[in-house]
Amino acid sequence: MNRFLLPLSIFVVVVGFLGIGLTLNPRE
Repeated sequence: MNRFLLPLSIFVVVVGFLGIGLTLNPRE
C-alpha cells in the first residue's frame, strides 16, 4: 500500500504546488 501511496502523495503535492503557482502568477 505504501509503495502506491507515497508516489501518489508526492504527485498530489507537486500538482498542488503547480496549481497554486499558476493561480498566484498567471501567465499572460
